[in-house]
Amino acid sequence: MSFNYPYRVLYSDIDKFKQATFKALLQYCEDIAVKHSDDLDLGLNYYYREQKVWALTKWDIKFYRFPNYDANINITTNPSAFKKYVGERFFSVKDANGDLLAEGFTEWLFLSLTDKRPLVIPEIMYERFGIDREGVPSHEFERLKEIEYHTSTEFKVRRADIDTNQHVNNISYIEWALEVLPESITNNYQLSELRVDYKRETFYGERISSEVSVEFQNDSAVCHHRIRENDKVCTLLKTVWTKK
Repeated sequence: MSFNYPYRVLYSDIDKFKQATFKALLQYCEDIAVKHSDDLDLGLNYYYREQKVWALTKWDIKFYRFPNYDANINITTNPSAFKKYVGERFFSVKDANGDLLAEGFTEWLFLSLTDKRPLVIPEIMYERFGIDREGVPSHEFERLKEIEYHTSTEFKVRRADIDTNQHVNNISYIEWALEVLPESITNNYQLSELRVDYKRETFYGERISSEVSVEFQNDSAVCHHRIRENDKVCTLLKTVWTKK
């Protein structure tokens, strides 16, 4: 069951090039997922009452073009499949003319909010989201591996990084990863692919290290990222950048 919602790119959503940031587009995607659940009476109040939560575990998204300031865009999302305690959700972002700006899949884990144990997805989810009981998640997420990293920067988790689940919001990890990149990439290349594999949660006050290795291939840059808290790997990421 698909759900669509219109958004407008605000001044607070743009970068120095007057285009929507990757963060803004991902926040729109997160927001529409919540709106979709709210529309089916499976929103935040339901999850707090039931003491259950969907935890995002993977991103795999392609960016074709970033919309400009004040642009009207439309985002469509739908949970495409459930299996046991894993859910898959698809997103697409289009401009006012219907041209595709970005699209991708996410993987989610259904958990107990009290002890973070995986829970079997209840029947009510299948019914209200219109999910086929016989279907299974079919998107093949790339298996990200640790490699040798060349550049590292340390960050301290701020209060602003914490979300309603009392841990670091998933987008903060991506911001930490991209902050380590040189401006020669962020100024001259455009983010075209983003893959994220979340391994463990982090909390307010912890110190994390953001590491990256960059490989240039013709007119693109492929970057492998790792976020660590001491010797514990929190997140692995891969970004692909295309020369402007």
